[in-house]
Amino acid sequence: MKKTISIFLILQMISVISMFGVHAQEIVSNVYDSKGRISYSSFLSNNKFVEYKYDKNGNTIRKNLWGDNAYKKMSSIIGRNESFETDNNQDGIADDWLISGQVKASMSSDSKYGKYSQRLETIDDGGAFRQELGNLSAGRHFLVMLDYKANASNTVSMRLNDTQTDWGLNLGYNYFITDNTWRTAYVKFTSTGKPINLVAAYFDPGSHVVNIDGLRLYEITTAVYDQINSNPEYTGDSLIEKFSYGDLLDYKGDFELDDNNDGNANGWNVDGHSVSSLSHESVYGNTSQQLELDGEWASLNQELGTLTEGSYYLFLVSYKATSSTTVSMRVNDTQTNWGLNLGYKYFKTDDTWRRAHIKFQATGNPITIIGAYLDSGVSKVQVDGARLYKISESIYNRIDNEEGYSGDLLYLKYPYNSFNEILGDT
Repeated sequence: MKKTISIFLILQMISVISMFGVHAQEIVSNVYDSKGRISYSSFLSNNKFVEYKYDKNGNTIRKNLWGDNAYKKMSSIIGRNESFETDNNQDGIADDWLISGQVKASMSSDSKYGKYSQRLETIDDGGAFRQELGNLSAGRHFLVMLDYKANASNTVSMRLNDTQTDWGLNLGYNYFITDNTWRTAYVKFTSTGKPINLVAAYFDPGSHVVNIDGLRLYEITTAVYDQINSNPEYTGDSLIEKFSYGDLLDYKGDFELDDNNDGNANGWNVDGHSVSSLSHESVYGNTSQQLELDGEWASLNQELGTLTEGSYYLFLVSYKATSSTTVSMRVNDTQTNWGLNLGYKYFKTDDTWRRAHIKFQATGNPITIIGAYLDSGVSKVQVDGARLYKISESIYNRIDNEEGYSGDLLYLKYPYNSFNEILGDT
């Protein structure tokens, strides 16, 4: 679709280009949001990204410069239904995905992340499970990753191609280990300007049972691209730890929608005695969740259900609070709107936007996350950018114990719907 850029935005782009000292031959690739505004720009030869933020009226209010080691999760921008959670026509194939060949598809509760994964089966035959990403401007670098569990009599692989086939692998491929264990595969590739076909699973003729979950697609800088599979920190398990699946709340932590107009954002419960509303004061999008108290208590919470016992998670929020008493975020497995046995963090109540986090380990019991618990008193609290990540035991042990996984550097690694800068600011 052709996009129209305002004179103001053009001037903004010129100012950014001049900031880099870019000459006329500089190649700039823009990615647009659903409203036709520039979401971010890739300055290919300068190894930089520039991200644009807008106010509720559509005016540019901030430009963030991200440097050499930055990457942007784009699964929801370029791909569709990367979580394999929906199958609206109940044909067994996750929405927006395609099947080729003699592959039987079904939604499976044997999943790595959410409620479902995509289950694929063949009997003495081959086929493919794929999605067409469309045209990506040439010269951009990407990393695609997915989790899989495979039991097969022949080879299975993930493939990227621009040949408009369900089998091509000219842009990259990774063969699956077929030991019926959840594992992660990844492929880095460079766009050519032609339509890209992402083949999440290609089955050579044989009998196979494969589950697919947790697709993620990132745009990466040249510096990150060059280090993948050459620098040990960007290879194998170390790379997988850096590029975790992403927000398990599926961006329901943006507090943007209130379909039933009860003042509570979709997917969240507000218990107690607060006056709740969506506030137009927000860190990220157009609105945040606001709770106001006049002497009573309140809890903003979401029930996650059962998470795999022993698995590790990181829960983060941004908040702004004033209070005559205490306000905290909490995690529990007691099926209450106040429990804190798995972790808690008290908020600073200085009427300033701040960030807080809790790391926790699942117990096998149903989990409740509490974005804000307001003890009885007079309070006003806004919450925005809630996100939940599944993390490895190694990352869990580093959080709050190592400099790179504490304070601002931790939030830089796990931002809300934005760029990640692996090694810090540039």
